[in-house]
Amino acid sequence: MRVCVVCHDASLTGAPRIGFDIAAHLARTHEVSLLAKKKGPLIDFPWYEHLRPSYRVLNTSHEVCDQTYRQRVVHAERILAELKPDLLYVNSVSAGEWCEAGKRSGVAVVLHTHETRDSLPSLLSSVCTPRVLRFADLLVGASRTALEDLQELTSTSVAKTLDIGIFVDGDVVRAGGEQAVPPPVNERGEALPASSDRLAVAMCGLAQPRKGADIFLAVAERLQQYDFVWVGPWAPAETDLNDKTYERFQSLRVRNFYFTGITENPYAHLRRADAFLLTSREDPNPLVVAEALLLGRKVVAFTGTGASAALLARLGYALNGRPSVERIVAMLPRVLAGEVGRWHETVAERAPPFVESAAKLDGLQDALELFYAQWTAGDDAEAPNGGAV
Repeated sequence: MRVCVVCHDASLTGAPRIGFDIAAHLARTHEVSLLAKKKGPLIDFPWYEHLRPSYRVLNTSHEVCDQTYRQRVVHAERILAELKPDLLYVNSVSAGEWCEAGKRSGVAVVLHTHETRDSLPSLLSSVCTPRVLRFADLLVGASRTALEDLQELTSTSVAKTLDIGIFVDGDVVRAGGEQAVPPPVNERGEALPASSDRLAVAMCGLAQPRKGADIFLAVAERLQQYDFVWVGPWAPAETDLNDKTYERFQSLRVRNFYFTGITENPYAHLRRADAFLLTSREDPNPLVVAEALLLGRKVVAFTGTGASAALLARLGYALNGRPSVERIVAMLPRVLAGEVGRWHETVAERAPPFVESAAKLDGLQDALELFYAQWTAGDDAEAPNGGAV
């Protein structure tokens, strides 16, 4: 089977990493072409080396290109005519124009949605199209919520859906956690001490309102008895989405707030923290929650953020509602002190069955092969495994 996998980005973030992992796994037994709408460092990792001969950067992301939706569809059609895939795997709604191109090209189309209702409206109006699901033959979701939100907001029902959830390579995460990395620094340029009696709390991602960068900073300001580490881009020009919070950060000069900047190994920083705090206002099912669990960290999130709450109900701390500075300030000291819940240090040993990539990717490949066989035969049977992997 010839498979074309399209990612909206090649950054070190969750959705592109999942897309690249899917392409890498399928390439073991199928002929795979990997396309990225925007360049990034992800392809340079050694476990994607076998994808490089078929890898292509398109430079058609709305962030770097001013082409219209129709122009991007036509461009995608030309590439599909060249590659002649049997199956097209579109790894994000942000690459949704490829769904229409695939349908117009007579290809079996799979759309993988990582987005939920807060971010979807802008994507459907300015990047993709509200008709995107009319072009998808199979809808894959990072969570059940992601599947439902896209169908509800587009008023379109897809007959075949697959809830794959998330997956990470536990060996990579644990090995990365043991590596030495440059320490994070605060606004004064002071490095976080390698050894200290102070407890540390981490958050990971591209600093922006959606990730709750302002919430994390406000908590650090209120709980100065702890150190807070933002793992990832924090300051301009690494991120242009954090201007207001960064201005406040500079004016506060909070000495207990540290950031790493762009890093290829977030795991080492997560491993050195005592807890991970997901402050995202919306995050459908972030990989970093599973990664922090694999590293044995206490993980705190809110049920109103996304699907992480289902995992944390058993393995961490899921607080009701939307992210709140006041709730965090009240609860986090008790979590760190072990005064609430039942925390088991063996959580890192119990988490892998839920998130390890090998079993998930094997299951997804089986499901895709069955789906393609049904699509080729014109079979309308339901998605395999009851719609879940």
